[in-house]
Amino acid sequence: MLYPTNTHILRLAHHHEKSCKGFAKYRPIFPKALANAHNIYDISYMKEIIATLQPLTLFKCLAEETRLTAMQMMLKSGELCVCELTDALGLSQPKVSRHLAELKKCGLVQDCRRGKWVYYRLNDALPEWALAVLRESAAPMEAELSGILARLPTANTASACC
Repeated sequence: MLYPTNTHILRLAHHHEKSCKGFAKYRPIFPKALANAHNIYDISYMKEIIATLQPLTLFKCLAEETRLTAMQMMLKSGELCVCELTDALGLSQPKVSRHLAELKKCGLVQDCRRGKWVYYRLNDALPEWALAVLRESAAPMEAELSGILARLPTANTASACC
């Protein structure tokens, strides 16, 4: 049975003959399991991804509304905590974290752990053409983005988690 995966990397896993009658099953390998081949948490690997960033890859990574909105929020506000993004977008923390992990895998964002919170910002090594795409895509939805950014906690008000 083929399980869908965003990475399109599959591994052949053999199970005990009694449990699967001798058939091999495919299972996706997730990035942590690929530590020997590619470590997405390694800075040099992230620089390599950014250096080879193509427009098609960028558009695929931004093809989901939540990811595009989060990127535009980080473009306007700089560094944001996961809990701030969760509150502003009105989505669950696991969903926001999953989208941020996808953006990190694409090399578009960097993260920084401070205590129990993780802060995300645009990757410093993003090419200028990619930043221009983000700026231009934010223009038509400026009113909507302003409303979302207004829900971010300010320095004077305490956030639910930060």
